Amino acid sequence: MRYPLSWLKDFVDIDLSPEDLAERLTQAGLEVDAVTYLGRDICGIVSGRITDIAKHPDADRLQITQVFDGETTHQIVTGAQNIFLGAIVPVSLPGAILASGLKIKASKLRGVPSNGMLCSQVELGMAEESEGIWILDEDTPLGVDMLDHAGLRDVIFEIGILPNRGDCLSIYGMAREIAAILQLPLRPLLTDVPLVSTLPIPAVVLSDARCTRYIARRLHLATAKKTLCGCSVVWHSIAALSLSSPVGSLRIMIFFGNRTTHML
Repeated sequence: MRYPLSWLKDFVDIDLSPEDLAERLTQAGLEVDAVTYLGRDICGIVSGRITDIAKHPDADRLQITQVFDGETTHQIVTGAQNIFLGAIVPVSLPGAILASGLKIKASKLRGVPSNGMLCSQVELGMAEESEGIWILDEDTPLGVDMLDHAGLRDVIFEIGILPNRGDCLSIYGMAREIAAILQLPLRPLLTDVPLVSTLPIPAVVLSDARCTRYIARRLHLATAKKTLCGCSVVWHSIAALSLSSPVGSLRIMIFFGNRTTHML
């Protein structure tokens, strides 16, 4: 299972280096198979707003965009088809380094100067494939470092959990184990959510012996939409897939607390 260090730090104040923490976990019987640094080699990707789109004079599939990063407007030639006027997108400027290791340089595409590249989630190391440029939320600040804004700088521990350590098959369970190993305080997993409705929910427990506790909650007016910075980045960290905000949120609860959750 994969554990983001930032998630573990939500519950326990870890002051060891990732390498030292991996060694302490392995010595305690929780063998760390790999330690991965997300975003360590990526730099120079910021957010920018597309202020103009024009046809390329010599290429039907290319477009000439003007992108404002909060301070400067950059001309970038792109073949992306999902962009639109006013869209906020990740932009890699000359000198930037992508997840693939490619260093961006100013160049000409079919005779037109291009001073950067519009990025998909692939260029930020978030996905293996992408259908187009990553369109960010409308309220995304301009000129911010995309790795910091999207929370892509993290350390991922890949730990082999033995069958007798099911208590560690969650973020909170692993944080509890780390707190015990390092003799540090453990912050509680907060699960109290204010109720806004007292409408009854029809549920029948067929066997009290097999199901000692069943909890249900009704979600009102929850809009299912494709997630952007939130769940998608988190799921990239732990190699899982988030399809929509409500479903992704429930699956996060499973990873945090090792509690089976299902949405109807």
